[in-house]
Amino acid sequence: NIEEYQKLQNVDHYITELTAELPQQEAQSIHADLVKLATSRRDLLVKAIALDSAYLQTLEEADRAYRQTLESVENYNQFLSKHLLWVRNAPLPTLKNIPLTVKQFSWLLNPSLWLETFHALLSSATDSPVLGVGVILFIILRLNCGRLRRIIKKSGKPVGKPLEDHFSYTFKALIASLLLALPWPLLMAVSGWQMGLSTEATAFSKAVSDSLLQTALIFFYLRSFYIICMPGGLAAMHFRWPKSSVKLLRNEFKRFMLSFVPTIFITITSFNYSDIPMEQGLGRASIMLTLVLLGVFFYRLFGSKSAVQKLQHRFPDFLFLNKRLLWASLLLIIPAALITLTVVGFIYSAGILISHLLQTLWFALALVVVQQLAIRWLVLSHRRLAFKELMKHHKKEADDDEKISPGEHNEQAEAEEEEFDLSTLTQQSRKLLDVAFIIAAIIGLWLIWSDVLPAFTIFDEITLWHYTDVIGGVEQHVAVTLGSIALTIILIVVTIVAARNIPALLEIVLRQSFGVRAGNRYAITKLASYMIATIGIIMVFSNLGVKWSQLQWMVAALGVGIGFGLQEIIANFICGIIILFERPIRVGDFVTVGETGSDADSSTGTVTRIRIRATTLLTRDRQELLVPNKEFITGRLLNWSLTDETVRIILPVGIAYGSDVKTAMALILQVARENNNVLEEPEPSVTFESFGDSSLTVKLRCFLQSVDYRLETTSQLHEAINEKLIAANIEIAFPQRDVHLDFSHPLDVRIQGYNDSMPNSE
Repeated sequence: NIEEYQKLQNVDHYITELTAELPQQEAQSIHADLVKLATSRRDLLVKAIALDSAYLQTLEEADRAYRQTLESVENYNQFLSKHLLWVRNAPLPTLKNIPLTVKQFSWLLNPSLWLETFHALLSSATDSPVLGVGVILFIILRLNCGRLRRIIKKSGKPVGKPLEDHFSYTFKALIASLLLALPWPLLMAVSGWQMGLSTEATAFSKAVSDSLLQTALIFFYLRSFYIICMPGGLAAMHFRWPKSSVKLLRNEFKRFMLSFVPTIFITITSFNYSDIPMEQGLGRASIMLTLVLLGVFFYRLFGSKSAVQKLQHRFPDFLFLNKRLLWASLLLIIPAALITLTVVGFIYSAGILISHLLQTLWFALALVVVQQLAIRWLVLSHRRLAFKELMKHHKKEADDDEKISPGEHNEQAEAEEEEFDLSTLTQQSRKLLDVAFIIAAIIGLWLIWSDVLPAFTIFDEITLWHYTDVIGGVEQHVAVTLGSIALTIILIVVTIVAARNIPALLEIVLRQSFGVRAGNRYAITKLASYMIATIGIIMVFSNLGVKWSQLQWMVAALGVGIGFGLQEIIANFICGIIILFERPIRVGDFVTVGETGSDADSSTGTVTRIRIRATTLLTRDRQELLVPNKEFITGRLLNWSLTDETVRIILPVGIAYGSDVKTAMALILQVARENNNVLEEPEPSVTFESFGDSSLTVKLRCFLQSVDYRLETTSQLHEAINEKLIAANIEIAFPQRDVHLDFSHPLDVRIQGYNDSMPNSE
């Protein structure tokens, strides 16, 4: 339009272009009419362009208004997410609430309401076959309950038998347990869903429909765990939980299920029915009863002489059961806090938080089952690998019985695969499983509570103190709020969890993907844990407004005091860092600290842990010796396996004077060469060392692959040398003494009786 309008600015030129191909007379005859048409067209184009501009401007204004509306809605949603949870929707309770609660409960039991609900269900059932299909499935499942129980018990019989056990039995028991728990929840869910689709549904029937759908899921969770804890079921036979704990758990879930399901049904129904406000009556009472039942359940689950306590004795590291008292305290504080909110009048807030608390409970129960299934699978995998290793060992022993030439023996030794460490595999798998469990728990909790978390930002409005900080070159006062304290606690927990578990995951990655040796892995993981702890401490202090510039003078003053009072501890810490970097010792090394003579056994052992202050040695007596790190840096240290694990042993043998020394040396050398632990390179050697007081001393020098074989090989060589020399009639000397009597003078011989030797007595 704009281009056409620009052409019509000069009407004569526009008409000339249009009539350029016409004869001149004909063009002149229509010129006047063309001028009128062109002028009229130009005027219409002006109006059209004006309308387009107005329309575009209107669209732009509408788009701007739409964007502003969306922004307002988003801001309002954020405002609601932040403040709605803390809106008080009921006054404090009074004595008038008691008769109101009784009245509303009596109204809830009104038969006419339930007849309307049943009528809505039947009218919907005639229009849709869903209810009929649900009833048929319910009847089928109920008729097969006995069969499902037999399947569960039968699948537990092969568990623990190495040749019969398989993970499919556990999976079959799990499916049968879920199907056994399904009938009644399925009937409730189908009825609720069908009732909600009814065209004759009333406000009360719709409330009951929503309540049935939500309660059915809760009922299914509780009944599933109740079935899992049945005698001969998944928990007792497959997970190997103590029978006493399983029995207690089953009783607790049964008691909780029978009381909690009706209560939560009434609670949800009272809140879904909006025609009669029940916040001050039945709604508040049902929420408080729900929280009381939850608190009692948690107390009986985690309290003294509970099932969880018995599980703690059997599985101390299972699901952080070593923190049972902490969990018990926390799970009792939460219902108490929600009851307080309900009493004060924050009933909507309490209802939302109860919903998320229940979701967390179901997620925790599901996570327990999944973790136990994973452990069960790991146990079976470990058992299969152990069985394969045992078969390989038997086959190897059978092959060793055959005669093999030395050359063939060397080729077989070079081709032999590295022995698989099953204990290391189990430990690595458990560490990886623990890390995966923690990550899954964090992700699940985030997904459950993410929609509620904005409400907790209200704690950022509660200021505790201020600190001064330079932001953008300007000195400003920054507030430390109650939210900052909560975030600090979360940071501390996350730092502790990360420092304990991320190094374990890093160790698995280094072992599996990069093949890093044990000592290097230990150094890397220790430094990683120190780094995580340092970063966490910095973040915690920074979140509280404590800067390094404020701490450096205090740190300097403490450094002087520490230098005098705790110099040994600091020295051991610095030496521990030096050990991790310089690595004069590594985890797995066999070392002797200090004494290297006859008293060295008490300070000799395998390095098992290198910590901040001291290093742990496992001695030959299976005792743990704690050695300060300073001893390894400033004292004498004998590392038997630092760069080369090959070790030499020297065995002195004393033969009697007059024996054939060459034959004895040949026999001793033959014994060394026949021993499987003695290396062929460097070659063993036998030397005639000295003429002793009572024997001719011959020494055997030979090399072993590792210090681990030292005692075993020494005993074997001594035994074989003794047998060889006895068979060759070569006497092994023992200390002898010659007694010479001087007969140049008469010997004074006296015979004295016992009574003569006694003192005189009257």
